[in-house]
Amino acid sequence: MKTISVITTFLLVLFASGCSKHVVSQKGNGMAPTIENDTLLIVERGYYKKPEDIKRFDIIFLETSFQKHSILAIRRVIALPGEELELKAKSILINGQEIALPEVYLSALRKYSFTGLVPYMKPICKLPRDSVYVLGDNIEHSLDSRLYGPVKFHNIMGKVLK
Repeated sequence: MKTISVITTFLLVLFASGCSKHVVSQKGNGMAPTIENDTLLIVERGYYKKPEDIKRFDIIFLETSFQKHSILAIRRVIALPGEELELKAKSILINGQEIALPEVYLSALRKYSFTGLVPYMKPICKLPRDSVYVLGDNIEHSLDSRLYGPVKFHNIMGKVLK
């Protein structure tokens, strides 16, 4: 009970101070094993001033919609504004060049493929200048850009600092 009181007090002070850092909770297993369900994370809102500030593999906090439902999610940026993305069965190409993937994807791709999970997904996507393409680290169980499409810059709420 004391722990809950301390956390609640911390959150109230954080929000009242107008601080750009906020605590959010990862819901679901879309980012496992990197970020497990119910993990508390610090997000810096307003971290990105313009689309060009975003880096490949940043983990971001975003808002989007899927099937007319609003979604708050934590996902990893795979493709940047203006890039051409191609998801192959076991690799990702950006502007025609294969990129080195984080280990979390490599281990998952030993069992699954990017393209087999969402058979109706477009294999090649040219991103608008104001959008990024995100994936969950748990590629088998993640609701991400493969389903809801690229995420517009104004829907990126902040960078996950951990």
